[in-house]
Amino acid sequence: MSFYPLFLSLMEIMENIMKKQLFLSLFFFGTFFETAQISYSAPARMPVPYTAASRKIASEGIARYKNWLNSEWTDDDTPYAAIRADIDAKIKRGISTDTILGSIKGMPDHELYNSKTPVDPKLVFTYYYAKYQSAIPARQVEDRHLVGDLKDIYIIVKNHSDQIPHTYNFARLVYLIGEINYFDYTYYLQLGGRLHQKDPNDARIEGTYGQLLFSSGTPENRTRAFELAEDEKKRHPKLAISYAGLGYLYYCRALEQHNISDAKRSISEYQQYLRIEPPYSYRADKARNGIAELMKDIVIWGREQKKP
Repeated sequence: MSFYPLFLSLMEIMENIMKKQLFLSLFFFGTFFETAQISYSAPARMPVPYTAASRKIASEGIARYKNWLNSEWTDDDTPYAAIRADIDAKIKRGISTDTILGSIKGMPDHELYNSKTPVDPKLVFTYYYAKYQSAIPARQVEDRHLVGDLKDIYIIVKNHSDQIPHTYNFARLVYLIGEINYFDYTYYLQLGGRLHQKDPNDARIEGTYGQLLFSSGTPENRTRAFELAEDEKKRHPKLAISYAGLGYLYYCRALEQHNISDAKRSISEYQQYLRIEPPYSYRADKARNGIAELMKDIVIWGREQKKP
C-alpha cells in the first residue's frame, strides 16, 4: 500500500525499528520502505551468470540513471504537468485509479527490460503517475505487487534514459517512486532538495525530503528535518501525513536515545494523524501498533532511568 542502500545512521535506525516489527518509517509519508522484501514482478527467468560484461552493462545503466536524476530540467514540462493535473482532477472527482489505469493502453509491460524497445515518455508518465496515486489512498491490505510494479520505472529510466525527458514533473514522479525503493540514498537526497526548492508547498516532497535529511545523520540536517516537519504541519493542518511526518522524526529520536519526552510527542502526533487517516486503512493499523509499542517503551525506559 501507500506512499524507498543507506548510510550507517539510517541503517541503525531501521535495524532498531525492524527489531520492534514496526516498519513505520517512510510509510507515513505515503511510502512503503518495506520493499527490500519485495521482488520484481517480472516473469521468472533462468539465472544469468554475473560476468564482467554483465557487470559493465549494469554499471553503465546505473550511471545513466544517476546522471538522469540530477540533470537540469531543460525539456518541455507542459505535457507532463497537464497529465498530472488531469489525473489529480479525476481522482478528486471520485474516479478510481483502477478506472484510470484501465483506460491506459499500450504499456510495454516487461518489454521495458529491453533497452532496444522504444518507449513513449507520455505514456510512461501517465501509467506510473496513476499507479503511484493508486498506492496513496487507504487500503485494507498492503499491495506488494503494486510496489514491485512501481519499481519498474527505475528500469525504464536506466535502460531508456535517452528517451526520458529532463523535466520537473518527470523528476518528481521518479523521486517519489524511487524514494519508495531507495535506489540511491545520496542522489535522492540531492534530488529531494532540488524538488523542495522548486515547490516548497509540495507536502509530499517536503515530508519525504525531511525524512531523508534526518536519515543523513548530521546534526544540521536533523535540525532542518524537524523545521521542515513543523512547517509542513502548520501549512497543511488537514493532511494526515503532516502529523505522521513529525511523529516519525520524534519516534526515531526517541528510539535512538530512549527519550520518553520524544516518545510522548511521537504518540501525540500519531494520534492526531489517526484522527484524519481513515480508521480501516493499513497505515492506521501500523500507527496504532506503533503507538502501543511506544507506550511499552516508555514504561521500560522509565524503569531504566530509575536504576541506580
